[in-house]
Formats: sequence, structure tokens, C-alpha cells
Amino acid sequence: DQQVGDILESCGRTVTVTVMPNKIYEHMVKRLSSGLLKNSMDHSVPEV
Repeated sequence: DQQVGDILESCGRTVTVTVMPNKIYEHMVKRLSSGLLKNSMDHSVPEV
């Protein structure tokens, strides 16, 4: 997918990719609030 390629090219040297079945992702999006979903999916390392 071109969008994924563009994102990977523009990010730093270290990338964390989470792969999950579409059904699980759709269930999470439907059931969790947007803030909770964002916080649970964001595993970025804070800059010091």
C-alpha cells in the first residue's frame, strides 16, 4: 500500500508495527472510546 510505504519512509530508524485481524480492530473501534483506543494503541517512546 502506497500510504504505508510513505509513512515508513518518513519515520525514523525504529518502527513498531502492530498487526491484528480486521475483525478484532473493528470490534475495538466500535467498543472503545476514541481517547482510550488512542492511548492503548500508542506505544511511542516519549522524547527526553
